[in-house]
Amino acid sequence: MKESSHKKEMGTGSLRKAITVLKCFSEERVELSMTEVAHLTNLPIGTASRILAALRDENLLEREERSKLYRLGVYCMRMGKIAKHSGALRSCALPFMERLRDRFNETVNLYLREDLQRVCYAQCETTSPLRRSVPLGSRFPLSAGAAGRCLLAWMTYDFVQSVLSGLKPFTENTITDIAEIQKLIERTRLDHFAVSYSEREKGVTAVAVPIFDAPDSVCASMSITGPDMRFTKEVIGEMIAALKKTSEELSGILSGG
Repeated sequence: MKESSHKKEMGTGSLRKAITVLKCFSEERVELSMTEVAHLTNLPIGTASRILAALRDENLLEREERSKLYRLGVYCMRMGKIAKHSGALRSCALPFMERLRDRFNETVNLYLREDLQRVCYAQCETTSPLRRSVPLGSRFPLSAGAAGRCLLAWMTYDFVQSVLSGLKPFTENTITDIAEIQKLIERTRLDHFAVSYSEREKGVTAVAVPIFDAPDSVCASMSITGPDMRFTKEVIGEMIAALKKTSEELSGILSGG
């Protein structure tokens, strides 16, 4: 029994080391040498070499033969797609969304970007009879509303320009001046939140924050939405603080921080 337990502990230790190696790779560190991996993980060169070879055999890593640099392999990409479509993000986000809904009793939505639109991916509805909710899967423009700006603010300049080239008004409050929207996008990037007043639907206010899965990589936006009359300046201030705290905590989980 002791020998079996010892082998189990060794196996768990090896698994943890392999996971540590995989977590070395990021948006900033797309390719790494064996020496860099050993340094980042504090593993001996021999141990790092064996783990890298095993991960490569399983297609979790691949190596460029000329440079000898390692990068994430095709199976990692496949697992990422599976995780996204299996609801991993939703499962992580829902407890945070429920907490926000229970605190403010307003509808909380989670949006993902798909091409030039945002899609409602998850929702926790208010119990108030006067509410603003949208069906899951609903698509909206990125150019109108706080949630859209939180997704746009970390996109490339060319992508933002392609979105802004197709502006159209939804209400009298919809912002259609490109220069003004660009300023708001830049402000969103600096502040890490956005607020919109009746931009997409009259009488509806939204407060939103970006959700990150890596540094400077936004995977979603989360918003609290409801009737203008309930969104006083004081309430909006409390929502901003709560949403930014949620963004920090949830982004830390998603990025493995």
